[in-house]
Amino acid sequence: MPRRFDTSVLLAIAALLIINSHLEAYYPRPWMAADGLLGVSIFYMLSGFGVQCSLLGRKQSFLDYYARRLWRLYPAVIIVVLAAHLLRGSAITDMSPGQLFAAFIWPTNYTYVIWIVPFYAIIYFTGRGATMKRSLWILALLAIGYAASAVRDAAAPGFPAHLQLGNLSLLNQTMYYALAFFIGAALAVSADRIDISGRTWLLLGVMILIAVGLYVAAKYVMVVRGQGSAAFPVLHALVLFICVAAFFVTTHDLTMRPLRKVPLLALGITLLAAITLETYVVHQALAHWSKLVAIRFPLNIAALVGLTIALSIPLHLLINRLTPIWKNREKSVG
Repeated sequence: MPRRFDTSVLLAIAALLIINSHLEAYYPRPWMAADGLLGVSIFYMLSGFGVQCSLLGRKQSFLDYYARRLWRLYPAVIIVVLAAHLLRGSAITDMSPGQLFAAFIWPTNYTYVIWIVPFYAIIYFTGRGATMKRSLWILALLAIGYAASAVRDAAAPGFPAHLQLGNLSLLNQTMYYALAFFIGAALAVSADRIDISGRTWLLLGVMILIAVGLYVAAKYVMVVRGQGSAAFPVLHALVLFICVAAFFVTTHDLTMRPLRKVPLLALGITLLAAITLETYVVHQALAHWSKLVAIRFPLNIAALVGLTIALSIPLHLLINRLTPIWKNREKSVG
């Protein structure tokens, strides 16, 4: 079984980045709402890492494995979507079965859910007994698929001069998020063999800063200036590098040791890492609430974040309370 890595710092960073990316209406300058791509990419990478560790750690049937994955995902999604519909006064009874399925099950309005549900199924068959060789083959195939889709997108008539990453083709987005997810899986397979020294930790930290600087500059040129948008794979490559480097830097003892010496900071990071999924779904449901948007900056952001956390904690506790019921039911059925 792979050794355990404390990914709480990276999870907390991802959660904050995703929250920030939905705040265009809250900031005096919309461009300050960044960077969702990096946050979501970290989420996918850590999901791949966690699932692969689980598959390497014990044998489990597909139904047992998939039920556990979906149980971790869907209670929060269904509860929040249902609450949002009720608060808006939407008549759920008027929705067709197809509309209900799309709203509550798949694809939903959550980007993470759209791709993670099929990724969970695929990795079960690729991840059991995974080796580094197999992981590299999977990444190579995904990279080829990504490159082909990127070339097709860039050559498409009417490809915008001002890049909009969210408007890239479904195929390209699928290939990119699959790369992030299976990079995480490859890390789970190989991480035991990688021992980062203090010097390498420092070097990776410097390289992250350089890569972030390059990413911000390239994104400005492509998105704001409208130049070289066809080179968008450069942005994706930089983000994936940042994700991997940040994994090793943030899980290293040189990062974790000083954080543990500040109890309140450590507690905050641990709490945010524990409720990342709940925070993600709750925040996205609240972000467009006009009463919050209307509050003066920066109090509007403080109110949104505070309300998000205040609702996410009891939601997390409720789901955890229901989890033993699910486990007991599995035992009685089995």
